[in-house]
Amino acid sequence: MRTVLSFLLIVALSLPTLAQDKNFDLSKYKTPDYKRHELNTFFNLGGTNNQFSQSGEDYKQANFSSTVNLNYSYVANTRQQQTYFRTSLLPRYVYEMDKQGTQEVKINKTNFNFDITGFHKYYLTEDHLFLKVSPDFNWYSSNHDQKNSSLDQNNATLSMQLGLGAGIGRIEPVSDYWQSYYILQSLDNQGLLKRALTEEDFLNFASLATKLKNKRFFDHRLRKISELTALDSLMQEEELLSNNSIAYFATLNDYWSFANIAERHAGRELSIMLTPEYMHNSYEYGDYPKQESHYTVISPSINYSCSKPLNLHWDRVFNATVARQFKLDESEITYGNLNRSLVSSSIGFNYYPNFRTSAQISLNYLGLEIPESMMNNEKVWQNNLNLKGAMYYYLSPQLRIQGSLEINYTDKSTDDIQDEHFRLTGSLGLSYAIF
Repeated sequence: MRTVLSFLLIVALSLPTLAQDKNFDLSKYKTPDYKRHELNTFFNLGGTNNQFSQSGEDYKQANFSSTVNLNYSYVANTRQQQTYFRTSLLPRYVYEMDKQGTQEVKINKTNFNFDITGFHKYYLTEDHLFLKVSPDFNWYSSNHDQKNSSLDQNNATLSMQLGLGAGIGRIEPVSDYWQSYYILQSLDNQGLLKRALTEEDFLNFASLATKLKNKRFFDHRLRKISELTALDSLMQEEELLSNNSIAYFATLNDYWSFANIAERHAGRELSIMLTPEYMHNSYEYGDYPKQESHYTVISPSINYSCSKPLNLHWDRVFNATVARQFKLDESEITYGNLNRSLVSSSIGFNYYPNFRTSAQISLNYLGLEIPESMMNNEKVWQNNLNLKGAMYYYLSPQLRIQGSLEINYTDKSTDDIQDEHFRLTGSLGLSYAIF
């Protein structure tokens, strides 16, 4: 009951802040249908070879590493369906050799990680009632092989979960609309348009922007030529331009080609999910017996999300979740408290003064049941607070500043020695291009 009341309270607190600037109302905007694929690859080779003598003895040290990272993502958005799918493959190999006189140690290390995650929503009624499936799969293995040694290590972990549920509401991606609004407003502010802008102008420009970004080109230059030509044709057809000056083309090209477009969304969504999960781990070390462990749990949850662009420059994001985890099966090697409740919530604000500068701040809460100590499985409620801020400031094409600050507080721990915990972390970076 306490967790349900907490959920209702944090949702209620968010409702008074749902007001939106009428000059930037996205409630009527519907993103055109689109499908986007993206495949990224990363290859890395590295190594060192070091030889020296010390106290009349020869030393030789060498290492070599190779990493391959493949990432594929698929996003689709239609009136009836929303799909997000991502998979990654990350194999890694490391060779190490250390020779001292006649003694030599050679170690081969291999790691392999395969991950699949995503969700699919099917709307029974447009923008309102939906069914949802959310799979998550991860396979990780590592091997540590030392030549002329019996202390080899092998570790493998399999994790699978499948969320099934239903909900109401819809969260719409609106980054293209935001970019279109910003471009047209900038042209208008420079006196390059001959008539007042209407809501239809913004919607038509945003719709074309989405369609253009959905096209594939292998030549980046041809892509930009095609996109800018299409945008200019729309401006001409709508009879928006007062003249085709260099200022118009420079502004259009700058805001279209060199903008750092953030992901912005609009809408609210409430869902109920039921998620079974299975985890299996095996570990081998030398001649010791192989250790295997597993567990199966099922977790019902209630989730609420709200993303609200307050105006051209500000977003507010709110999320809340209440979940209860039930243990169905567990091996003799236990994993602690598998029957537990969880409550989480977060509220954040994002600031975008332009397409090159951004700042974010968020307050996050996580409450969950944990064992009272390592020796006592009696449950206690742990509260975790997190305050996070980040910014990316574009001063000029040569000078940019980015930084982050994070404060974490935990009131309880399973460690008998440590109780309250406070941690402060931060970073600040500056990049300057001399030429």
